Amino acid sequence: MTISFFILLFMVGLKVNIGACQNECSEKHCGDFGPPIKFPFRLKDKQPDHCGYPGFDLSCNGSNNTVLELPISVKFNVTHINYKSQVIQVVDPDGCVPRQLHKLNLSASAFQFKGDYQYDYTLFNCSPADRNLYYQIPCLSETSHQILAISSHSSIDAFPISSPCSRKSCSTSRRAVHLL
Repeated sequence: MTISFFILLFMVGLKVNIGACQNECSEKHCGDFGPPIKFPFRLKDKQPDHCGYPGFDLSCNGSNNTVLELPISVKFNVTHINYKSQVIQVVDPDGCVPRQLHKLNLSASAFQFKGDYQYDYTLFNCSPADRNLYYQIPCLSETSHQILAISSHSSIDAFPISSPCSRKSCSTSRRAVHLL
């Protein structure tokens, strides 16, 4: 009788511990409309390290947006996570993905660009003579100069630009970034 009572107590204690462990790694959200956060991701400072893979930490900002921080302090808001196809969609909180991509080094990250969404552009710094160019990047441009994005597969000579331009850098950009 005593042994069965101790076995019963042990089993109840084990069930409570297993339940607590499962609860600490249960699906989380940042706010009411954020994407579900579950393994392999974890909510940094809210879930233990074993709830996700290293480098797959997400956090919530003051506006209840889900945030992915990549190496060199590049932060994106997470808009969608497709666990089946292993794709995470992110946007720049300031609306200027090219500014973030200029600093981004994915070789130090667990993430890569999804092939369908990878576009190579060369950025050019031009004087402001040409206005309303469809390939201008307003968030990088100022009154003294414009930043233009032209497909790396094209020549700048093929575009109707009358002002002198200098090559600035190469980047991969979209409004939203799809990472694997």
